[in-house]
Amino acid sequence: MLEELSTDKLRRALDFAGKERQRLISENALEHYRPYPKQEQFHAAGGKHRERLLMAANQSGKTLAGGMEAAMHATGKYPSWWKGRRFDRPIVAWVAGETAETSRDTIQRILLGRTGSHGTGTIPKADIIDIVPARGIPEAVDIVRIRHVTGDASTIGIKSYADGRAKFQGETLDWVWLDEEPPSDIFTEWLTRTDVGNGPVWITFTPLLGMSETVRRFLGRVFPVREADIVCEKIDIPDHWVRIGGMDFGWDHPFAAVELVWDRDADVMYVTKCHRLRQASPIIHAAAIRSWDLQWAWPRDGNRETWKAPALRWRSNIASKGSRCCLSTPHLNHSMANPAALVSRLALPTCWSGWRPADGRFLIT
Repeated sequence: MLEELSTDKLRRALDFAGKERQRLISENALEHYRPYPKQEQFHAAGGKHRERLLMAANQSGKTLAGGMEAAMHATGKYPSWWKGRRFDRPIVAWVAGETAETSRDTIQRILLGRTGSHGTGTIPKADIIDIVPARGIPEAVDIVRIRHVTGDASTIGIKSYADGRAKFQGETLDWVWLDEEPPSDIFTEWLTRTDVGNGPVWITFTPLLGMSETVRRFLGRVFPVREADIVCEKIDIPDHWVRIGGMDFGWDHPFAAVELVWDRDADVMYVTKCHRLRQASPIIHAAAIRSWDLQWAWPRDGNRETWKAPALRWRSNIASKGSRCCLSTPHLNHSMANPAALVSRLALPTCWSGWRPADGRFLIT
């Protein structure tokens, strides 16, 4: 009998200990967050890129990743594996969904936990100072004040796209997080709110609206076709087909060069050669491209003064909108990435149209 009572007490003690452990974990989910590779890549990209998009299927952890990052910035509690942007002071930020109701049911739930269980979301319960209810929306929250590791308070406002762009004017913010795809005017306005400090803006959504303006902002000029549909066997190139070369200068953002051949009769363009390499000097790129036999680029007698073929000119397209999908890079003032040096080493006509740094956008799919 005594042995049975002892076993029963032990079982209840273990059960209580297990429940207590789960309670402690639920009230400090941030400490136990371990991202999977795509989430970790998304977080790390914040260290270099101002604008980020985590575009994924439903229930794949994209909103959780956004909420965990929001909690880290608000509390100043960054894990040892963190490689993204850091704030060493309290922040003022906004988060938003499509409507007040969806913001309540998704973002608010992720940050705070369900109604009646506030403190079981990504923001640790011990760090929640105050929760201000929203007016007119049952159980919705307007503002959350969070204790930062410095001892001061961070503030997160919970908004909705349905409020309209005009309602978002005037405020200066450290960062913003948009969950579900925002209209382009809302995204632009929220981006403006972080201009002063060049603060991060991240979006998490499932692409339900097709190739919208917001999606195109990150995808850039990406052709929505399978590679198998555009690849063909090697063909002989007739001498009368037009050849065109293009270069896109870069350092962290990769340098790229391509040769195109145009069959004007059938109006078909072939990509016959390409070169793409990061963090390499002009002499490396020149060596790779010279093997393409660029004699077609100007008369074989070497007299550039008689070079009269505008369609054959090498041009940089980095000044075009096509750079929108590239990964970020510092300003391209590094001598190793100087376009003029590369053009000189290639002995190409200096007709490239200029360059600029990448625009800092980053996409994870």
